[in-house]
Amino acid sequence: MALVILRTGIEILRESSEDLMDTVPNHELRQRIVKMLMVIPGIQQIEETQAHRFGPYLVINVTVGIDGSLSVAEGDRIATQVERTLCREIDLLQRVHVHYHPIQHGMQNAVST
Repeated sequence: MALVILRTGIEILRESSEDLMDTVPNHELRQRIVKMLMVIPGIQQIEETQAHRFGPYLVINVTVGIDGSLSVAEGDRIATQVERTLCREIDLLQRVHVHYHPIQHGMQNAVST
């Protein structure tokens, strides 16, 4: 009986720590996010993807790389399109935080964690 209680406690601790550390709930969700975003015109790189639970909902933080010569208004247009795409395609998504950075030349089409 003690082993069952210990195992349950470890599972609860593991799940809670993942939520606190902004890990993407599963690898498939991260791949899905990257796939959706890389077709948006102007996005040249997915630099970072994080998600955490907010009750039954998700909150996603994503950082994308765009051409550094674009205007702030164009960067904002791309960020808005990212937000709308994710909200439309992912169930129970509560909020999206989009950050965009100018990419370094030679780093196009790279995907990092």
